[in-house]
Amino acid sequence: MPGKDSDQCSVNSGQLLLITDHSSLLTLFYMPLLRLIIFAALLIILSIVTIKRNHIWQNDIAFWSDVAIKSPGLARPHNNMGNALISVERCDDAIPPLLLSIKADPLYIEPHSNIAMCYVKKGRFDDAIPKFEEVLRINAVLKKGHYGVQAVLKLDLQAHSNLGNIYNIKGMTDKAIFHYKEALNINPKDTSTRFNLAMTYEAIGMLKEAIAEFEGVLKTDHADEGARRGVERLARLLH
Repeated sequence: MPGKDSDQCSVNSGQLLLITDHSSLLTLFYMPLLRLIIFAALLIILSIVTIKRNHIWQNDIAFWSDVAIKSPGLARPHNNMGNALISVERCDDAIPPLLLSIKADPLYIEPHSNIAMCYVKKGRFDDAIPKFEEVLRINAVLKKGHYGVQAVLKLDLQAHSNLGNIYNIKGMTDKAIFHYKEALNINPKDTSTRFNLAMTYEAIGMLKEAIAEFEGVLKTDHADEGARRGVERLARLLH
């Protein structure tokens, strides 16, 4: 995805050719593990709240369904109904009201994001990519001050971070790194994204860059044991 920092954020072929034999072994070992960790983390994060709030969301489904029926031309009730359905693992049922929300207001950003997250929950990563990109496109328009609607930066952050995870799972590390960096431009203290960036650098043999990102995690969260172990592990490899 193009961007003003794309030249700085991507990993070019020249860099990859400089990887040593030792780093190549790291790539073979860590990349499948990294993809598995990111995929598992996505599923856990997206499902844990559902278990605790299932009853509440069932009530929300009934409420927003009634509101949507009475106000079919409004975007928000359809989106909220879809969001409630996603939260009880009914993604297939959620997509139609989310599409109705988009039809009612194409610049209403939340249903685009909700559809993308629904696709992630179902493992439909190729379908999620264009929806997250649409979130970024809409926010870019809203940042210009049009339509009297403010951009939602947290959805930009979410889109970039999730695109980074998806591209990592697909083995497209240059795009993953680009989106992780874009997310960190929005919120430099996002430790989850920075940790994933560090793991990605380590997986492709960019060990100094990986250490720097692990250290960045520790600056924000001194108790992060994963980042601390990462620094210690890579320091041993580099000396």
